[in-house]
Amino acid sequence: NDAGEYELWDPAGKVIPNLRPALRTQDANALKRLVGRLIHLAKYRNVQELDVANPSARQLLRVELLGASDTAGETPIFHPGDQVKFKITNTQAPNPADPNDPKRVLNICVLDLQSDWGITQIYPAGAGAFEIVDPGKSIDLEFEAYLPDGYTESTDVLKVFATQATTNFR
Repeated sequence: NDAGEYELWDPAGKVIPNLRPALRTQDANALKRLVGRLIHLAKYRNVQELDVANPSARQLLRVELLGASDTAGETPIFHPGDQVKFKITNTQAPNPADPNDPKRVLNICVLDLQSDWGITQIYPAGAGAFEIVDPGKSIDLEFEAYLPDGYTESTDVLKVFATQATTNFR
């Protein structure tokens, strides 16, 4: 661009926002960092596009996002300081013949795809790869909405994964 910085554009020819810090074309390792950024963006998009192969499996899980101070269509809008409540429910009924039926237990993991292109596992926090949710049970999560420094708006995508096999999304 005119400032001597590399720009990455989306397929529509618009600059991809929030790629920081800017990479100056004169910097000695700028090309290496640019390639690293492109690899990260490809990984981000791959995680963003992950979806359930069997649409009927969606019925095994209910996800509710509560606490929005405003809504625009189907997209909830939160303001810094708002409490965001997130409820994940295993909708399957317990197996009366086998209350410990492993086929009805779901392993839950929640990833936050951030507007600064970061990906963070927000549940379970710490070293755990997933948290078990028994049939008919729920997990209640609560977060506080915030804006990263230098941002006037942000869009995060919370991606909930439920598996019956052990899985590690890290």
